[in-house]
Amino acid sequence: MKRMIGFFIMIILLLLVGFIKEDNFSAFYSFSKMTLVTTEKLDSKAEPIISGNQYYYTFENTNENIKLLEDNSFDCYIFYFDLELNANKLMENFDYIYQGGSAQDYLIYYGYYSNFKDYRYVDGKKINFQLAKTGEGWILGLPLIETGF
Repeated sequence: MKRMIGFFIMIILLLLVGFIKEDNFSAFYSFSKMTLVTTEKLDSKAEPIISGNQYYYTFENTNENIKLLEDNSFDCYIFYFDLELNANKLMENFDYIYQGGSAQDYLIYYGYYSNFKDYRYVDGKKINFQLAKTGEGWILGLPLIETGF
């Protein structure tokens, strides 16, 4: 009986830890700029672009702006990287990645990043990021690139 109670307590603790998990974007702090998408207006000096009921805020890479990522209340996170970025180093952070099609001559990749809790199904696969290589650099969208390429 004691083992059964211990087993149930362990299951409950594991479930709680799974629900408490927060998004972690530290692997992407080398971005040149980021766009945060939300349905809430931010108390920020940045002027958003408004599309429907969503606000698109774009920020340069500064320590103060990186702190915005701790909020974890955004609908979408889009990071822009320069071409000099070592893409292999970036891709090491993903659990899996596969090349999708191409759009407007850009290479498109999809995959899963376990440090981000949101996800979608694309081509029958559970994904939570989209990565595009453009002529100017790389764009990473979590869960998808909502700003276009």
